[in-house]
Amino acid sequence: MCDASFKKNSHFYVHYIAEHGERAVCHFCFRTFMYERNLKEHMMRHLDQFRHLCAKCNKGFFTLREYRNHYRNTHMGIKYECETCGRSFADVYYFKRHIAIHNTQ
Repeated sequence: MCDASFKKNSHFYVHYIAEHGERAVCHFCFRTFMYERNLKEHMMRHLDQFRHLCAKCNKGFFTLREYRNHYRNTHMGIKYECETCGRSFADVYYFKRHIAIHNTQ
């Protein structure tokens, strides 16, 4: 590639598209992806090819993260609830990201 460096992912993204070629395109919905591997994972959604099945309810999930969130939330009752607005999250990452929004206001 090149030696360019960026403080923000968004700046890298703009640079990559402008300087390093074409993006991978979904032929079903025309959504574009920077990496071919992201397109392949996305295509599984169109083709209903689930990688992870819940043994308790037989629901299918495309990513391990989606499956884990489902299992924790649905079968274990684990939820992260915002004390400020009451919104709840199954994934601690998105919960923390949400909390940061309240802290910047």
